[in-house]
Amino acid sequence: MSESHLVSQLAKLIERSYKEKAIVSYQIAQLNDQLNLLGEQIQSFEKTLGYLDPHFDFKSIRKVFDAERLVRKQLFEGSIQQLIAEVFKRENHWRTLHSLTSDVMKLDKGLQSGYRIIVGREHQYAVGNALRKLYKQGIIEREETYLHHKAKRRGIFARSKWRIKAIEA
Repeated sequence: MSESHLVSQLAKLIERSYKEKAIVSYQIAQLNDQLNLLGEQIQSFEKTLGYLDPHFDFKSIRKVFDAERLVRKQLFEGSIQQLIAEVFKRENHWRTLHSLTSDVMKLDKGLQSGYRIIVGREHQYAVGNALRKLYKQGIIEREETYLHHKAKRRGIFARSKWRIKAIEA
């Protein structure tokens, strides 16, 4: 009896796999049609550009792109540097990377300060890179924080606090 149940389950799995295969092959056909259409559009545009300006250098047009980078989802909807500036504009006191990233994410999502948000490592990396660029430009300043003598010193961002540089008069 258990063998018949196993056989029926395997039959259902095979049928489901055939359905997924049909769906994927249909999507591939649609993508191939879209690819052909884009190729024809490119040829048409290049031909038109050749008629308009016969001396145009087609080598100046970039043709190779990193598709993975283009498809990758953006972590923040707004500019990270602008979001950091807005957070510091509201409260310009010394902030750790974690608290700054949390406030930047809240501002980006439009959440109130009472909400708790989960700060991911990739978000901290993005904010850290923006902080590093702003620090090199001299816009913000960094302060070393005290760590217990037994604590491991892990990089510049884990042991630093940040704020906008005071304007000197």
